[in-house]
Amino acid sequence: MYPSDFFEILAKVVEKKMLQESIPIAASRIESYLGVTPNKWRKWRDGQQPTAIDMARVCWRLGLSPRWALLGDGGHRAIGVAWPDEFKMADWPVQYHTIYNEWREKQIKRHKRFSETAFGKDLGLSPGKAQHWRNGHWPHPQDLAMLCQRFKLEPLWLLFNIGPMKVGARAAKSWEGIPVYVQIDPCGDGWFQTALLEQARLPFIDGVSDDAFALKVGACIESEGIRSGMLVVIDPQVSPREGDVVWVKETKGKSRLKSWEGECLAQFLEPVELAPVVWVNRRPAR
Repeated sequence: MYPSDFFEILAKVVEKKMLQESIPIAASRIESYLGVTPNKWRKWRDGQQPTAIDMARVCWRLGLSPRWALLGDGGHRAIGVAWPDEFKMADWPVQYHTIYNEWREKQIKRHKRFSETAFGKDLGLSPGKAQHWRNGHWPHPQDLAMLCQRFKLEPLWLLFNIGPMKVGARAAKSWEGIPVYVQIDPCGDGWFQTALLEQARLPFIDGVSDDAFALKVGACIESEGIRSGMLVVIDPQVSPREGDVVWVKETKGKSRLKSWEGECLAQFLEPVELAPVVWVNRRPAR
């Protein structure tokens, strides 16, 4: 729910910022500081909710919490957010299709109809509003709040594509925080060592645990669909499912990738560790 004290808190935060920057406080200067017109400022003062773009810009400019601004939830300060130096919102068509695809997968599992038209109807949108969204226009903040509540989305992700998509999800972990290993003694014992890859080119991995590690696949541990030179991320804290490719470390120190077949590990020699592959970079790793 849009916070009823949005304008009051906004004005106080702006005034505090201006005092810190030794800027004389006046109505015209406040509007200029935020980059809004006097007419827009008056509308906000009179209770009109800002557009999604205006709300995102204010959050970025003042360090306000998108969760507070959209849902009225929590404090108004954004704690621990690494804001970009320049204002940049998320790409709405990308966010829209990410949300739609999640809804679509659930419809398929439930054996129900799925289409973008059905998606709009399920959300209670008018045909015009649904078309507006599909054409790449940002929804009104009230509709963004509805999406957050319906799909348990983080407003920070929705507006800026920063942090995890889902409420309560583990924050994305940089590759700089994931150790990478390569094969040094092909098919022998103790064949891992830390590798120095060009990690800055690799993506962020969302939702992995602190125990996750990356492995440059060697010829001796190739598995179905995973070939020598590929890079895989393995997370020991994730429970494997039937058909997953898993990393298995045996008592003699040898390690390999195999397809998980439930509890059947007869083909392995007393494995001491087992963890699933959670991500594969199919381009040859450097």
